[in-house]
Amino acid sequence: MTAPAKRTPTPGRHVYDAIVFGGQLAGTITTALLARHGLHVLLVPHDGLSAPYVHGDWRLPHAPFVMPPLKEIPLLEEQLLALGVTSLVHRQLRAPPLQLIEPRRRFERSPDEAVRVKELTRALGPAAEAYDAAWSAAVEASTASDPFFSTHPDLPPEGFFASWRFKRALAKVEGLAQDTPLEETSPLRALLPWAAPVSNGSPLTRTRALGHLLAAPTVFPGGREGLLTLLQERARELGADVLHPDEAVQLLAFEGALAAGVRLTRTDTVYKAPILVAACDLEVLTKVIPEARQKAADKALARVPSSKALFTLNAVVPEKALPRGLGELALVRSEAFDGGAVLLQVSAVRTAGDADSPEHRVLTVGVPAPSQLRAGGEPAIRAFIGTIWSALDELLPFTRQHAVLESTPWLDAGPVAAGRGEPWPIFTVPEDAWLGVSALGTSSPWKHLLLANRQVLPGLGIEGEALAAGRAVKQIEAKLKKTDPLKARRPA
Repeated sequence: MTAPAKRTPTPGRHVYDAIVFGGQLAGTITTALLARHGLHVLLVPHDGLSAPYVHGDWRLPHAPFVMPPLKEIPLLEEQLLALGVTSLVHRQLRAPPLQLIEPRRRFERSPDEAVRVKELTRALGPAAEAYDAAWSAAVEASTASDPFFSTHPDLPPEGFFASWRFKRALAKVEGLAQDTPLEETSPLRALLPWAAPVSNGSPLTRTRALGHLLAAPTVFPGGREGLLTLLQERARELGADVLHPDEAVQLLAFEGALAAGVRLTRTDTVYKAPILVAACDLEVLTKVIPEARQKAADKALARVPSSKALFTLNAVVPEKALPRGLGELALVRSEAFDGGAVLLQVSAVRTAGDADSPEHRVLTVGVPAPSQLRAGGEPAIRAFIGTIWSALDELLPFTRQHAVLESTPWLDAGPVAAGRGEPWPIFTVPEDAWLGVSALGTSSPWKHLLLANRQVLPGLGIEGEALAAGRAVKQIEAKLKKTDPLKARRPA
């Protein structure tokens, strides 16, 4: 995992060009790009999700993190190139083979064709060729929508004329309604919640988001938090003020109907900006909206309900307590859970003091769970953890008894337990969603407050966050009339 973020005790100024709050990827990209373009930006992590949480002597991830290779998300690669970190990210990304573990058999799909054919034939026999072909077809199908997304569309369109133009553009595009060639019974479909956090994935979600992930499931050191920490550090280097991960917004300040600034938890000072950007989920955002402004959120909240979430269990174990042959990524089939599978990720672990612990590993387990499980409190959550271990007993018969720590963000990550963030909610996309992947617009119910979060385009996963970031940057620069990306940063 990456080193803890440097602490910025207080913001460096009282007035900024833009203030971003929340720990999602879209917000961090927005911050860094705006800083590169010469704007004074303040980033308040707020929900605590942009850095590992500390439990006992250990720093732990909020959820398993697996993403497509960068080449499958050209917009994100372009954004990283603009920030000067593409080579650094490429060097750290790795694509370990994904293991599929079912009752009485275990296998993986190697990128080496000769090895792959031998392994799949061993595990699947006569069905090996069809399985491999279906996987390849799912990856190939994801390219059908590339011509459309290469234009970096403003999705979802906002306003009558934008919607009219968008509909005309859609009429000229093929491939957006194509569904994945994977059969409904394919175990690979169980990866969908990690490709895009939606419970009712559209054909485009299944084809594009899932197909991109299957191209080569990729991991980053330190998980999502490691990637965010790298981008936050780059934003600092570009001149943004990035506060410590435990800093939060206490309340948004309004001037009449306009969102005008933020008051932080550690100070009574209101930090102002002509544009605020929420990089947190809407349910979290509404908790810092003054009560008099809450009604505007009701309609928006109704568009993106979430009755499920990915539950995370972290177990710090000695490396020798893990079974031989268990790789870094494994999809374990289990009918005990909704979706029929559990995702396991094995990664390096650091102590709370940020020291390496080479003899230990963190086993991170992700499984879909009903959101109301949290309402049952610690007894219900502990019982669910017991169910997870029972489902994994055949694969990990002795691992739990050797664990030096069991942890879940729902109980042990302070901001998550306090309701300031949810690591991985699974949203229901509205029936009228554009292309079946959109939910909220970049504009929020509050003037001068934009959204750059995973609820804008939840059906596109990490690509949707990159699109939301790019759109927020364009809107901010248009409003502030700062459109030259090579403009030197103004002196403070």
